[in-house]
Amino acid sequence: MEYGLSWDTLKVRTCPNDVNGGPSGIGIATAAGKAMFWDFIGAPSSLKVIALEGEFAMTEGHAQELKTAAVAQQVGKRLRIFLSNNNAGIDDSLIGGVVKSEFKGYDIAQQWISYGWNVLDIQNGKTSRHLRWLKLMEDWPEDDRRPMVLSVTR
Repeated sequence: MEYGLSWDTLKVRTCPNDVNGGPSGIGIATAAGKAMFWDFIGAPSSLKVIALEGEFAMTEGHAQELKTAAVAQQVGKRLRIFLSNNNAGIDDSLIGGVVKSEFKGYDIAQQWISYGWNVLDIQNGKTSRHLRWLKLMEDWPEDDRRPMVLSVTR
């Protein structure tokens, strides 16, 4: 199935990414602010803000602010969060390392749901067939303005 999402198409149809906060979560919080700005000035709904982040950055304070601010501002049709939930970290793995294996309650998808986000949780996201989830995000009902996160586990 063709989705029209070639790299060349994305380069032409998207604004350049000008924020990188590394593992601190700052970049992803800034993405929510950019989405709020575009909504506030009445930019065309076709303009999207896309943020790519790993699960470790979601443990930082800025990420928690992102979750509450994006829900409060209802930026769901503009903001797209793609979360790489691959249990990787700088010093150790998240589950089994930083969060010890005996603590079974840590569930990153449920964390986002508890904030009121729409969560699309993809298990084993190694193939291009998962591009259909991007289409689902785009076709999401206009009246549901809650933000969306696409959590991909490898």
